[in-house]
Amino acid sequence: MSDVFLVMKTSPPEIRKAAAEKLLHDQYGIDGILDSLASEHDQNFRVRSASGESFVLKIVNSADAAVLTNFRIAVISHIAEVDPSFPVPRIVQTRDGAKTTTISDNEGRRHVVLVLTWLEGLVLRYADPAPDNAEALGSCLARLDVALRDFPDPAIDLASLWDLKRAANLLEFVDRLKDPALRRICRSRLVKFTERATPVLNGLDYQVIHSDLNSGNVIVDASGTGRIAGIIDFGDTIYSPVIVDVAIAAAYLIDDTNAPLTRILTFLRGYAKLSRLTETETDLLYDLMLARNVTTIVIGHWLAEHYPENKDYILLDDVRARKSIGRLMSMGRAEVSHSFRVACAQ
Repeated sequence: MSDVFLVMKTSPPEIRKAAAEKLLHDQYGIDGILDSLASEHDQNFRVRSASGESFVLKIVNSADAAVLTNFRIAVISHIAEVDPSFPVPRIVQTRDGAKTTTISDNEGRRHVVLVLTWLEGLVLRYADPAPDNAEALGSCLARLDVALRDFPDPAIDLASLWDLKRAANLLEFVDRLKDPALRRICRSRLVKFTERATPVLNGLDYQVIHSDLNSGNVIVDASGTGRIAGIIDFGDTIYSPVIVDVAIAAAYLIDDTNAPLTRILTFLRGYAKLSRLTETETDLLYDLMLARNVTTIVIGHWLAEHYPENKDYILLDDVRARKSIGRLMSMGRAEVSHSFRVACAQ
C-alpha cells in the first residue's frame, strides 16, 4: 500500500470533549460549548464561546506530517495578507502567540491542534433552496487562484489521495469496486486521462490551488441571497495546474436536468472575468472533470470498506459522481469542450 494512503489508514483522533475544552482554556483562553463536526480523517469541533464568538477546533490526524499542516496554515495566512477581504478562516494563536499546539490521546499519539475563526452562514450543500450563484462561485475561485499565484513556497510535493494530476495512480484500486460495470467505466476513464490529459498537464504552469471546491466547502449567506460568505477546508491544498482547480469545482456543478452544463458554463464565465483560461487548459476540462468524479467513486468505496461506521458521510457524493459521469459521457468530449471554449471566450 502506497504511503499516500497512510493518513486514510490511520484512525481519526478520538479526544474527549473534556480534554479538548481544557486545552482550549489553557492554551487559548477560550471557554465554550463544543459540537462535533464531520471529518474524513481529523477530529473537528465547533466551539461556541462564552463571549458569543464561534471557532473551529481541528485536531489533526497523527499520521499527517506537521510540515503539511504548517503548509496549509501558511496558505490561509497568505490569502489573508494578499487579499484581506477574501472570506477564509483566520488562524487563532495560542496565549503564547503560536499558530498550533499539540494534544495526546489515550494511546499516546500526539496530534497537532489548531483553532480557526468560524465563518457564519450556511454550507452550500445544505442551503435550501440552493442559490443560483454559479457565476459568483466562478469569480470567487478565480480571486482565490489569483491570491495564491505568488505563494512564496510552492515547491512542497504533497502526497494526496485527491491529487487529480496523479489520478492514474488509482488504476490499481479500481478492481476493488464490486460493480463490474462501474469498474469498466472507471478504468476506461482513467486510461483515457493518462493518454489525453497527463502529457499536457505536465507542460502547464503550476501554482498552489485549493483543490476541493465542492458545495461542502462553500459557505453562503444565510439570508438566501446566495452571496458567498466563505471558502473553507484547505486540507487538500496542493501544487498543481490551475485548470485542475477549475475542473474540480466544475465537476460538482453538472445539472441533473435537460441542460446539464448550464451552471458550469455560468461558472466558467464568472471565472474568466477575473482570470483567463487558455484554449489548451479549457480543452482539458472534460477529462479532468471525469477523472475527478472517478476519483470520488474509487476513493469513496475504498474508505467505506475500511471505515463502515462512517460510510454515509464518506459516500455522500457517490450517486452524484455516477450521474455526472453518465451525463458527460452521453454528450461526448467534442460537444462539451466546444461549449466550454465558447463560455471561456466570452
